[in-house]
Amino acid sequence: MIKIGRNKPCPCGSGKKYKHCCQGLASVVNDELSGLLAGQDVNSLEEAQALTDAFVQQKNQQADDDFQGLSPEQMHRALYFAFDSPDVFQFSDLVPRDAAAPVLTLAGYIVNAIEEKGLKLTAKGNLPQKLCKEAASEYWQDLPLDDIHHRIKVNKEEDFFDLHVTRLLLQLSGFLRKSKGRLFITKKCRQLIEDNGVPGLYPVLLQYYCQQFNWSYRDGYDELAFIQQSSLFSIYLLQRYGDEWKPFGFYEDCFIQAFPMLLDEVESSPYCSSDERVRRCYSLRTLENYLQYFGLAEVEKEKMAGEKPFSYNRRIRVQPLLDKAVQFMF
Repeated sequence: MIKIGRNKPCPCGSGKKYKHCCQGLASVVNDELSGLLAGQDVNSLEEAQALTDAFVQQKNQQADDDFQGLSPEQMHRALYFAFDSPDVFQFSDLVPRDAAAPVLTLAGYIVNAIEEKGLKLTAKGNLPQKLCKEAASEYWQDLPLDDIHHRIKVNKEEDFFDLHVTRLLLQLSGFLRKSKGRLFITKKCRQLIEDNGVPGLYPVLLQYYCQQFNWSYRDGYDELAFIQQSSLFSIYLLQRYGDEWKPFGFYEDCFIQAFPMLLDEVESSPYCSSDERVRRCYSLRTLENYLQYFGLAEVEKEKMAGEKPFSYNRRIRVQPLLDKAVQFMF
């Protein structure tokens, strides 16, 4: 028998450490299994194995409170086979032509600026300044006048970072290509836009953002790749609880309850505990830079009384696009 270390990933595939998952249940499960086998007329090792397999499968299919109602088996599929489990989760190949999301708005600025002869890039291979300035002005025009974005001077692509990320994502997804200092729309991209407008790009952008784009590129927090790996679990949380406004802290609590081992991956400091750092990273990386960016959620912020400038309480709720983009088959 192979001994599993307490701090090793649990073999059930939940993503938790063994000590936080099945180890605590092992003695209870063993007692239940022993009682089951004792009550059966087992005449061979094969029969005992078949009963054991059925027992383990039943346990793996039971809803887990730490997973907010998902079973260990469903969580395993969500973490490791999110886009390859159509019997459990289905990602739509098409969203409505009038679908709205920040990623689509930003993608539209870029693809609509590219002519047949391509878009001339800067010497560093970035989008031209004029495009970035005009896109930023239009994108931020409805924000309150005291919003921090109005203080940003856009002189280059990286100054409008969401646009920069979208350009990278479009290239990563195979929708744009660079050649001789110009940016071109690929045949694949052009066909999808002709069929369904810019929203035709959405399903591919979503998959590439979840599986290929490095989320930590957008912030200064620890790598914590597991936050990105749990992207479908966060969609599930929003689908389950998002009909009403809830503070960011609610979703942070659900995430840490499911994956407490992440607290061990971040060091505390005199200014910020590991718990607070994971929470901030999760909220920024998932709730804002993922769910809001893809139009799956609406985020609202309220100025915190007596706090320093640009400190806000944030809350979130689901947007109708979520049900069009992802379906849970249970």
